[in-house]
Amino acid sequence: MDKQTVEYFHSVRLIEEECKGCTHCIRTCPTEAIRVRHGKARIIEERCIDCGECIRTCPNSAKITVTDSLEILKEFKHKIAIPAPSLTGQFSSKHTATGMLSGFLHMGFDDVLEVGFGAGLLSRAITEYLRGAGSKIPRPVISSACPAVVRLIQVRYSGLVENILPMQSPMEVTARYVKERAAEATGLDEKEIGVFFISPCPAKVTVVKQPIGAERSYVDGVIAAKDAVNYIRKNFDDIEGRNGIQKAGGSGISWGRRGGEVASIGIPRKLSVDGIHHVRKILDKVEEGGLKKINLIEAQACVGGCVGGVLMAEDPFLAKVKIDIVSEEIGAKNDAQLDEAYGGVKKEMFFLDGKVGPRPITPLDTNVDEAMKKLKAIEWLCGVLPGSDCGSCGCPTCRAFAEDVVMGLSTPLDCQFKMREQVGGLVAEIHELLKKLPHTEWKRGAENEDI
Repeated sequence: MDKQTVEYFHSVRLIEEECKGCTHCIRTCPTEAIRVRHGKARIIEERCIDCGECIRTCPNSAKITVTDSLEILKEFKHKIAIPAPSLTGQFSSKHTATGMLSGFLHMGFDDVLEVGFGAGLLSRAITEYLRGAGSKIPRPVISSACPAVVRLIQVRYSGLVENILPMQSPMEVTARYVKERAAEATGLDEKEIGVFFISPCPAKVTVVKQPIGAERSYVDGVIAAKDAVNYIRKNFDDIEGRNGIQKAGGSGISWGRRGGEVASIGIPRKLSVDGIHHVRKILDKVEEGGLKKINLIEAQACVGGCVGGVLMAEDPFLAKVKIDIVSEEIGAKNDAQLDEAYGGVKKEMFFLDGKVGPRPITPLDTNVDEAMKKLKAIEWLCGVLPGSDCGSCGCPTCRAFAEDVVMGLSTPLDCQFKMREQVGGLVAEIHELLKKLPHTEWKRGAENEDI
């Protein structure tokens, strides 16, 4: 694909006037998508995966997530909320699951269904697939549930795209399920039915606006989890609970924290990893040919899983405990309903429309010979740079700086060490020159007020 024809949507945005050029973000970005130039951060669109790490680490709140406001509900005749499983962990024990879900009706939605319900359906589909046709996918199979991880693979591990599970996320499964059934129940056209995901992270916002491996998203808008949580907490005493509104099973709710997905999949040898930098270490091993005896890797960008998303309101460790308690209390209570629902859906709804491919990145040069010359120049420059990865040049690593220099985006003197060497060499030359001057001229020059 021609890189010039690609337009990227990003939910992570920079507020330039708030940026102090502190370089915190360049150190934590997992794809080296950020540079600091002229005292301000700059995000390289083709590399950004909207994981939210820069939002998490920015001390100046210069990075934000763009989500939808409740005003968007006015555009639809029938509105349905689909809260993420991690939302269960955002409330105290007095806020029951029934009360929490009923809060969305108080907020202005006509109906609500937990994404944990869709996760329960998807768990069944994944188990069935990996025991059958999916057994041919290269091991280890990597879950497609976290869009930030999928985009990380597209950007940095293009050789592993074949390992990605070719199935939809619980969010998309739930959205399609409720939209199709609402159309049947109300007689409305699907375009008149709005499905809104209550999201823990910016990556989910991005994948709705720009789907991966699918022609469209069944989600019509994304609302930040913390906004919904704050509203429900504030108005909880006025919320009237609706009986039977809670439909997800305990295993589906557990998808909201690390390990919940693999625990619900009925195959052996599974691995769960969370935190984008830990995920990178595991993907490095897979890229090197390791972990082939692992059948499935659940990889989540946020520490703790979705409970650690930057759009959440509660401490992720407390939220994880709350999810465990609720999922244990519900247990298999709703499993019969889930089994019935699974038997009545078309299995195609669980699969992606097409293959997930690598994301096109700007090459060193379109001409192979020139690209090789530039690669050699980068390697040479890496050899003369200090290798300290200090970030003072505005790049995350010395190698990234070398690449920028060769591509004409930086100059060697942007490196503080090289500038210091240059200035030190110049001072030494001046001293040597002064030594060669006649004593009388040096003395006369020193007495000159203009010097």
